[in-house]
Amino acid sequence: GGEWADAGRLSAERMSGSDDVASRSLQKELLLGYLSKLLQLKGERAAVEMRRRIHSGQGISAKGHDFGPQLLEEALRRWWAQRKESESEQEGAASPAPAPPASPRRSF
Repeated sequence: GGEWADAGRLSAERMSGSDDVASRSLQKELLLGYLSKLLQLKGERAAVEMRRRIHSGQGISAKGHDFGPQLLEEALRRWWAQRKESESEQEGAASPAPAPPASPRRSF
């Protein structure tokens, strides 16, 4: 019976380990959400401060959380990608719709 008990214990350890990973992942996304909101509200001013903190190896403490340089860097990458995506969508909306094709032509 010892093998089964060991297998159950190992399985439980693996599950709690994956719970820790999921919990850390959720925590990270929550923190990134805070930073994303900050960047949306403050824009380039917040981005400049975050870049300064990243270059100096410092983080930011806010809302009872510590946001390390790696987290700041990831938040900036996401924010920058969203800005670029938004700009290209706006450019696409501003450009006129393509003209409908002319009547079909046959070339012989």
